[in-house]
Amino acid sequence: MEDNIRLKEQVAELQAAAKQKEEMKFAKGAYHTKDSGPYCQHCWEGDQKAVRLSRVLPNPASEPVTDPEGIVIYSCVYHNAVRVAWPLNPTKFIEKLNSQTHEATGS
Repeated sequence: MEDNIRLKEQVAELQAAAKQKEEMKFAKGAYHTKDSGPYCQHCWEGDQKAVRLSRVLPNPASEPVTDPEGIVIYSCVYHNAVRVAWPLNPTKFIEKLNSQTHEATGS
């Protein structure tokens, strides 16, 4: 009985990982899904871990950026050398990337 439960859990984990792998797209130096991002390229390609990048510049506490389309620098907590320039609010940017992908593929 316990083996059956454990196997079902493993199958569910594998299905979730396969779905996430299918949804991840790379653009402008980082990975994103259809509705979230940016995620670290090194974390995803090395370990298949979706690690969201954190804003580092301009400093959120001392240099506020109010324009949601203003460009800020994001970095990975595990890979400090990773620096990606994305908008402060990446939602519309991701929508634009998705529409470009659909136009390019004709879907």
